[in-house]
Amino acid sequence: MGRLSYYRVNIKFRNESEPLPNSTSGAPSSLKPVFSYDIFLEDNATWKQEFSFSFVGVSFGEKTCLLSRVVAEGYSADVKQDSTVE
Repeated sequence: MGRLSYYRVNIKFRNESEPLPNSTSGAPSSLKPVFSYDIFLEDNATWKQEFSFSFVGVSFGEKTCLLSRVVAEGYSADVKQDSTVE
């Protein structure tokens, strides 16, 4: 049996104006996760997980799209984000 490691996988949704993770420093995005998985893996093991999500309260204006809520794996998160539609 190999060494066991713990991982947390955070699921985040962002629009084009929100921050990305910093790949140089290894710092994660400052966005709040809408869902997290806590898993343990042995050396060289892989993990796959089907992930279901939906958007609730989506409305479109002349040049904007407003998203009110994301439902991920049965858990709901308020996002209240708008984005410019080109």
